[in-house]
Amino acid sequence: MTEKEKMLAGMVYEAVLDEDLKEDRLKCKDLCFAANQLPPSKIKEQSEIFVSLFAKAGEGFYITTPFWCDYGYNIEIGKNFYSNHNCVILDCAKVTFGDNVFVGPNCCFATAEHPLDETERNRGLKTARPIQVGNSVWFGAGVTVLPGVTIGDNVVIGAGSIVTKDIPSNVVAVGNPARVIRSLENSGLYRIVPLKEVYAKDICGWKYEGEYSLYSYSSWEMAVRNHWEIADAKVRGQEYRGVLNKAGELTGYFKMHQDENGEVEIGLGMRPEECGQGKGADFVKTITDYVKKQYPESLVYLEVRLFNQRAVKCYEKAGYQVVCEHDSIKPWGIFRYKRMELKKED
Repeated sequence: MTEKEKMLAGMVYEAVLDEDLKEDRLKCKDLCFAANQLPPSKIKEQSEIFVSLFAKAGEGFYITTPFWCDYGYNIEIGKNFYSNHNCVILDCAKVTFGDNVFVGPNCCFATAEHPLDETERNRGLKTARPIQVGNSVWFGAGVTVLPGVTIGDNVVIGAGSIVTKDIPSNVVAVGNPARVIRSLENSGLYRIVPLKEVYAKDICGWKYEGEYSLYSYSSWEMAVRNHWEIADAKVRGQEYRGVLNKAGELTGYFKMHQDENGEVEIGLGMRPEECGQGKGADFVKTITDYVKKQYPESLVYLEVRLFNQRAVKCYEKAGYQVVCEHDSIKPWGIFRYKRMELKKED
C-alpha cells in the first residue's frame, strides 16, 4: 500500500518524507495561498478556488480568508457553510460538515494524531481519524475539534472549547474538554414571558379533575381577596412567569423562589387540557433552563405531592431525581411530599 492509501485507511503512515503526500500538500497550500491573497471583494474567484480544492462544496458557502488545510480532497462542506478568519482544517482524514454550519474565527479541526512513543514520533509516523459535523452547528471563536469526533445536529460549541469526544444532537457544549451544559431539544417549543394580570386571571379559571382538583384556584376574585401571591403584582413580577406555546397561547406558568439556603424551588402548572399529553418533560425542561440562567450556581428542586406519580415520572424525564420524602405544613393541611432535585452535570 502507498502511504496515501494508508493515511486514507486510518492506518499508521509516514507523512513527512513521502513524496506523493508532500506533493499533495504543496498543491493544496498553493491553492490556499492563492485564495488568501485575493482581495475580499473577489468572492467569486475565491469560491472557485475552494470548489476546486474540496471534495464537495454545497451551495451558498462563504469562507473568510485566511484559510488553511492540508489536502483539501478530504473536506466536504454542506449548503450555507460559513467560516470566519483563520479557520484551519488538518484533513489527513475526512472532515465532513453538514448544512448550515457556522465556524467562528480561529477554529481548528485536526484529524492528525502523532505517536506518544518518541521513536515512532521522530520517524514521522502518524495516524488520522475522521471528524464529522452534522447540520445546523455553530462553533464559537477559538474552538478546537480533535481526531475522531462526531458532532450531531443543532449543536452550539462555546468559544474556546476543546472537543475531545462525540457531542450528541440538540445540545450546548462548552469547556476543556467540552461537555454538555444544556439541552436544545425543546428549543422553540415554548417561550417564557412575564406573568401579566390577564394571564393570572386565566390561570385562576383553570379546573383540574379528580385527584388533581386540589391544584385548581377557586377564582381570581378569591385570589385577590385572600391576597394570594398570584394576585400580587409585585410578587408576580419578581417570581412568576408565563409559558407560551408556538402559537403565543398561554400553556402554563411557574414560580421560582430562592430560599434562605440559596436553593431555588420551582412550582409549576400546565393548562389542564395539556396535561397527560406527553408534553410535560419538554415543558419542565424549558422552565428549568430558564431558572438555571437566572440562578446558575443554585441547586434547583421541586416539591411533589406523594400521590402524583405522573408528575414524578415527568420530572424524572426532565432531569430530576427524588432525594427524600417529608411532611409539609400548608394552609390547607399537612401533606406528604417528595423532594426532587435537578441532577448535577457529570
